[in-house]
Amino acid sequence: LLVLVNGRQVYLDHYGYTAWATLPVQLEEIRQIEVVKGPNSALFGFNAVGGVVNIITYNPKFDDESSVTARAGTHGFGEVSLVHSFKLGEKFSARFSAGASQENEWKNDNPLISNRLRQDPARVSANLDTVTQLAEKTELRLEGSWSNSQVTELLLNGSYSPTKYVTDSIKATLASETRFGSVQLSAYQNDLTAKHIVVSTPTRFDNTVRVVSLQDLFKVGAKHTFRIGGEYRHNKVNTAPIAGGEVAYDVLAASAMWNWAVTDKLSTT
Repeated sequence: LLVLVNGRQVYLDHYGYTAWATLPVQLEEIRQIEVVKGPNSALFGFNAVGGVVNIITYNPKFDDESSVTARAGTHGFGEVSLVHSFKLGEKFSARFSAGASQENEWKNDNPLISNRLRQDPARVSANLDTVTQLAEKTELRLEGSWSNSQVTELLLNGSYSPTKYVTDSIKATLASETRFGSVQLSAYQNDLTAKHIVVSTPTRFDNTVRVVSLQDLFKVGAKHTFRIGGEYRHNKVNTAPIAGGEVAYDVLAASAMWNWAVTDKLSTT
């Protein structure tokens, strides 16, 4: 199941799951969430075979979203978040957000289990999203984020694994309306440090993902829309608990889409 934030992958393919606590966006800055099932996930390319969840935040160029939120609940739950949008002149727009949360999830009634093996969830994150209008039909969008979260995971053997995730990410997207169609070039890098304690043994993973993609969306006549694109992806992570090795892959992929509006009420993609 591929999970994206504004088209940037947050799904951890080397683990095979999404660590939701590491997502650096606040609830108040989410504009919509797209859920794609079935063969339509082919439009999203790599890692999308099980479906897609695409989280889309407000665009600071068009949306003026600012808020301060505090939440509290039982079991020591507390959360605060800040979202602020601003503009500098007519060509630069930005949105900054940050948040923190914690809760008391565990009550330890078993003296045989150390408290350090069952740490309570906590999270701190920050995100910056900027849009710069370079020309009348060309814009540059820069996104950067950081998160630091801790959770306790229950393993298949019934033991507890305290885990700390530290993530940072940066993405640049250059989009332009040209005579050849809508052209978009994007590149991003995700860095993740994951520290686990498995059966009292500290284990650390350092993962880096780099992605560069280029696509062109254009029309031929009034009824035919095409999209062609290419993507390069590099992913590497160290081996643990047996240290010294590295697992990595490089992928070069091509994609194409053809949408045909057969009639006013019937189309095929």
